[in-house]
Amino acid sequence: MKASATPGPCPRDFGIDLDPLRLSADPDGQAHVVEAFTRLRPDWARLSQRIVFKPDSYSRCRLYGDDNLEVLLLCWLPGHATPVHDHGASWGVSMPICGTLVESAYRQRGAGLALERTVRATLTIGEVAIERGDTIHQVENASSAPAVSLHVYSPPLARYGAYDVDTGIATPVAPPADPCG
Repeated sequence: MKASATPGPCPRDFGIDLDPLRLSADPDGQAHVVEAFTRLRPDWARLSQRIVFKPDSYSRCRLYGDDNLEVLLLCWLPGHATPVHDHGASWGVSMPICGTLVESAYRQRGAGLALERTVRATLTIGEVAIERGDTIHQVENASSAPAVSLHVYSPPLARYGAYDVDTGIATPVAPPADPCG
């Protein structure tokens, strides 16, 4: 899937200082994104225009996208959760910038066997999660307050696997619709 020809504002416009030439799936490229997130100073004036809460599920707003990279803003009301999923051919970094989220990581145990949850961790503002090629996880807002998180994926998410926890079977799906356009 080809990204938009007009990517929109660059990540720096939202307070994310990324060097596109340093983005890659290797450890150095991932470390660059993690480092950029640790220095993140969100531009709330610009981000607030993109914050959209939906009553039934989390929402995702694409802040930037080109052929190599996309930056998403996800908005979560209490109880919202992703399906258990991987990231297809993409790797990524995510971080709450408002509120807290809970990440549950899973591993496959074999064909037809239930997934095993290996980690359940609370992510607070400024804590960075890395999603590698073998990551299978679920993210949820288990708190009583709204949350907002930033996500960077390279290449942009086109398809990913949504898992049945009881059987370990993944179904390929496209990311949810973007309410920001």
